[in-house]
Amino acid sequence: MPFRDLVVLALLAGSAAPARAAPPLTLPAAVERALAQNADVRAAEAEVRAARARLEGASTLLASNPELSAAAGPRETGGRRTLDYEVALTQRVEIAGQRGARVAAARAAAGAADARLASTRGR
Repeated sequence: MPFRDLVVLALLAGSAAPARAAPPLTLPAAVERALAQNADVRAAEAEVRAARARLEGASTLLASNPELSAAAGPRETGGRRTLDYEVALTQRVEIAGQRGARVAAARAAAGAADARLASTRGR
């Protein structure tokens, strides 16, 4: 037997750890593993996470950020040349229950996603 083969054999023999017996797999653990790897369950869980994120976004007090705009331009009046400046700050404000309706719709969608996940897990 060549020396290289002996070295490889010695390395393999030295690195082989004694095999340990895995703990027995119980029925609840098997079911949990199967559910964790099920594509339908994983998709339903992702849908729940997305619905909860939309609910969090809908729950903010102001639906949009304030906007700041500025403009400058020349003006000629009566032979005189001047520079006009304009600055504006705007903020969209929801009225007549718009925010409440938005939150209620997002809450209903999150509840429906939770129900679909429970249904998918129960199959």
